[in-house]
Amino acid sequence: MCAVVYKQRHKGENMQVQSKRAFVACVICTITLAGCGDSRSTITEEMITKLEEFNTVLAGVSDVESAKAAQPQLEAIGKDLQSLKKRADALPPPTSAEQQELLEKYQPRLVALMQKLIGTSMKLALKPGVADELKEPMQSLQKLNE
Repeated sequence: MCAVVYKQRHKGENMQVQSKRAFVACVICTITLAGCGDSRSTITEEMITKLEEFNTVLAGVSDVESAKAAQPQLEAIGKDLQSLKKRADALPPPTSAEQQELLEKYQPRLVALMQKLIGTSMKLALKPGVADELKEPMQSLQKLNE
């Protein structure tokens, strides 16, 4: 659902920019679906931690060879994120108050993380061949939107 709404609002943007923005929207939607409370907070914390790990691995990529070396770790993190999304989707819908509490608690941290992740991704996109090597791991993040 997040993807459909996003695509309707941002039709004219560059595909890479669209992907990054859609990812941010997706993570916020997934976290909102996770609600708050013990297990929901745990899922949200784990998701943010995994996204931080993903960004750390990406930040260590400097060329095609290091991109190849990072692929297995990035793919593993992507699988972990998919698992967390499934756990979040299995929870009952949160109340409006729970959604608001969750957003107040995690949105600043998530927005800062997304800015770092987008910045790192954009730098890598400018390096010849690196984006091609990282295509599959980056798509694993976009699957969170499904």
